Amino acid sequence: MKRVATCLFALGCLVGLGAQSLTPMNGVGKAVRGYFERAYPPDRTYAVVTREDLPTLSIKGRESGFPIEVQDTGWKGPGSMFRGKPVGNLALGEVMKVEQVDFGSDQVTLRLVSVDPHEIVVEPGRPERNKHEQVVTRLAFPHKAGFDQLVQRIEAYARLFPGLEPAREYARTIRDPQPASRFTLGVLRRDGVLIPIAMYDNGHWYRRWPLPAAERDVPIGMTDVPSDWYGVEGAAAGWTLWTPDGKSRPLRLAGPIAFGAHCLMNVGLQTDYRTALPHPPLDQQHYPKDGIATTGSIPIEPVQIATTDLPTWSNFQSLLQGPANQMEMRELRYLPWGAIALRAVTPVKLEVLCLSEGRSKGTLTGYFEAAKRYAPPDPTVPDPCGAVTFVQGWVHRTAEGVGRLDLATQARVSDCSAWNIEFRKPLGVIRLGGDPFWIIEASRWGGESYEIVRITERGTSLVMTIPGGACRS
Repeated sequence: MKRVATCLFALGCLVGLGAQSLTPMNGVGKAVRGYFERAYPPDRTYAVVTREDLPTLSIKGRESGFPIEVQDTGWKGPGSMFRGKPVGNLALGEVMKVEQVDFGSDQVTLRLVSVDPHEIVVEPGRPERNKHEQVVTRLAFPHKAGFDQLVQRIEAYARLFPGLEPAREYARTIRDPQPASRFTLGVLRRDGVLIPIAMYDNGHWYRRWPLPAAERDVPIGMTDVPSDWYGVEGAAAGWTLWTPDGKSRPLRLAGPIAFGAHCLMNVGLQTDYRTALPHPPLDQQHYPKDGIATTGSIPIEPVQIATTDLPTWSNFQSLLQGPANQMEMRELRYLPWGAIALRAVTPVKLEVLCLSEGRSKGTLTGYFEAAKRYAPPDPTVPDPCGAVTFVQGWVHRTAEGVGRLDLATQARVSDCSAWNIEFRKPLGVIRLGGDPFWIIEASRWGGESYEIVRITERGTSLVMTIPGGACRS
């Protein structure tokens, strides 16, 4: 009986394992997978390598354990189970065919095979034994977001093209200077520390500079900064500072430097920037930013900060009243009873309005923050704090003077501490292909980030979010 029971138990385990192996994994969202496979069909998608430090192996080698695991701060080489022997690194601009794409539960893995063969050294000193074979590499990208975020992660390593000819055309120009269409964006702190946040290359946004972390190795000098931290244009690109008043000046780099990023740390580039404005303590959260820096020749437009004496301010505040009250209706479950009773007599007050020219001449785009502030339920307690409904979003004005709120406008209930609210400070606007792109610093309790927002005919869309440091509490 014991033997029978043991056999039945083993059979049950095998059936369970079989059922698990036959059950399809949910993997990355079906919508993301569908978008990706339509945009980049596996049978005719090619990739151009955009960095020079990716190891590869012969196509006849053993690929077990080979995937290069891409992380937020770089990549990790093949694991201990790897049995193949790397035969070198991929070259910048090398064209690869995307032979296979695997969608796992929380990552996407690409198998890339070189279009042209490599010369593989079999025995140093005996060139007659060298082989000419195709090489292969695998890149594993962690992913839990949308299609655009997945493509941005991939294109920091290899640019994707739905065809061989477009890939070869891009590869031919990858080393050519393109100041107006290939550049890096950076944010300059008041202490002169430059933080590169995003790279742009002919319609593609990506990120290479390390993100804040609990521990960080700091390069000693400029020559020690890893080349893969920079964009495709490389480390030799010059920088220009654009200040909020619309002025610009060259920016010289002195060397890498560590700085505090809330409860984390990061590496920036010390510059020759000096200001007469007061310097807060270095450990201050939300350290002030004094401008945007760029490589290349792309200009940064300043953002106009509207004041209460402008007609635009009063006109927009009256426009906002009705929509703000409607959006607040969706948040009633978070408002205390006392505040609900005062909704009708509590006005929406505009607190921030930032303006810039829209997609065409005579139009405007604005970012705004407004609030309905309610009296505290018990004003006799120490530090009384009432409920607040914050309304944030975008407004667009046509050339005919007609204004409309963007679909991204939203209302959220908090209190006077604004513990769950993220406030935004536009730093500048850049124009690419006719569309304005706003560069924004977003601040919240215990953290900050940077956003790149695109303005189109339909409205606004978030292109990238770059973490700038955070605390867990």
